[in-house]
Amino acid sequence: MDGDGLKDIVTGKRFWAHGSHGDADPESPAVLYWFKLVRPAKGQAHFVPHLIDNDSGVGTQVVAGKILNKKYPDIVVGNKKGVFVFVHQTTEVSHEEWEKAQPKVTNP
Repeated sequence: MDGDGLKDIVTGKRFWAHGSHGDADPESPAVLYWFKLVRPAKGQAHFVPHLIDNDSGVGTQVVAGKILNKKYPDIVVGNKKGVFVFVHQTTEVSHEEWEKAQPKVTNP
């Protein structure tokens, strides 16, 4: 996703994936993420989450490929909420803005 040569992962939560009684949390947001693969040392791998959207979800049809952005892959998702095209955009932000955008760890 970021052009560093390492394979990243695109995934998320489906909207009402198994209905109101089969979903672990049917009312939680239908999110779409990409997870950046980071290799800090030989034999190690970490995935850093990047939220793409919190109101579309992933779905059974998801494709990452170059549609409008010629440098980075865009993402197309089809699911119960509709069809979504996410054009890959990069933005320079301050360290404070970056910190604020990072996922928060919560205890169940």
